[in-house]
Amino acid sequence: MDLCDPVSIILVTAGSRGQSLLFRYPFEAPCHPERREKEIPKNRFALTKVEDNTDIRNFSGIRDGHLVGFSDSTLANILSPHSEACGTKFELKVDEVLFVGHPTLAYKKQDPEFKRNETSSRKDVVMMKLFNVVFVLQATVEPSVVDCYHDLSKRIAIALKHEEIRCRYLSSERETMLSVQDEMAAMPEDCAESPFQNMLPRSKLASDLKSVFESLRDSGSVGLKINGWVNVSFCLPHKVHKLKIGKILIKPEAIHTSLAAIRPYHTLLFLDDEASLVASLPGDCSPAVVRLLRMASPLKSFQTLSQDTDIPLSQVFSIAAHLVYWGKATIVYPLCESNVYVVAPNSSINMSSSLVKEFTLRFPGMSLHNVLSEFSLPAPLSEHSNPLGLPQQQVCNSVGPNI
Repeated sequence: MDLCDPVSIILVTAGSRGQSLLFRYPFEAPCHPERREKEIPKNRFALTKVEDNTDIRNFSGIRDGHLVGFSDSTLANILSPHSEACGTKFELKVDEVLFVGHPTLAYKKQDPEFKRNETSSRKDVVMMKLFNVVFVLQATVEPSVVDCYHDLSKRIAIALKHEEIRCRYLSSERETMLSVQDEMAAMPEDCAESPFQNMLPRSKLASDLKSVFESLRDSGSVGLKINGWVNVSFCLPHKVHKLKIGKILIKPEAIHTSLAAIRPYHTLLFLDDEASLVASLPGDCSPAVVRLLRMASPLKSFQTLSQDTDIPLSQVFSIAAHLVYWGKATIVYPLCESNVYVVAPNSSINMSSSLVKEFTLRFPGMSLHNVLSEFSLPAPLSEHSNPLGLPQQQVCNSVGPNI
């Protein structure tokens, strides 16, 4: 399990009837046959020794990448702070587990919904005071990773509060989740299932939270539309750039420092193809971004690109910085014949590398190793125009147009 990956995602609420854990994912810890076998005595009439299972029953923390040992009621209590703590970063460490969230008041006292519920004479009105979307992490995670998860929790909280005030979306989803829990609690003990699993087909919010967890674990980026209305976009740069370049952990501060060094004579080199980049853009994306993606080329500098697209250079820099942060592109010098290129020493170019298969699919009949063999020694790109690299040919190539 990657240290940057979330262990779990949890949604808790607090209201006039106490705290409730509405949803958690993953909702089941992995089954361990060998431990289960130890728990079942060979002789069905034999007494079980208490000390044999003490470590299993009393352990609270992370086991095999899953959160174990915390009951739903315990989590609801410790993850529902006082109202005074709402609107600020929530961070709680319990042994090897770190809980990160952004508790938020569902309503302020001046909101019409707050006054309507407070003055209501109905006894069945359950007023929700606050909610908290919490990410469970390993306690040894980098502080910058914790800050990123807090930022995501805050973004989701802002979107949920917007929809709660607009159409009581969170209250409606809360009622659905609680009703599923009541249904599962009423079932016989031998056929009881996880209420969280049964919520997924009935609650859009539960399905969205599950999608957030899986997106963070698989790609490090989240594209979510709360209630089909509010967009929530997020990138965990540690995970995104780690998937792109290997096991090196790149912190956001290093990315921001590098982006500050962008100059007009630099350009973009896309790490994904243009079609997938355009398809990944949200529907309300600026037309300037699409125009830049379609016109960008490693042969054009930012200055030239700004002139070709009629986009101010400062905006070109902003779009480029966004693409780099999300791991969609990198900053390079424009390709030209005078540039010197050589194969990077840490490149993954073994025979079983995924790059070999991808190169063969994109360029049928060509071999990645044969192409890279020409760049085994540092040399100007103009020398690769002709395998012989004769001086008179190099001169002719050097005065020609940039490739």
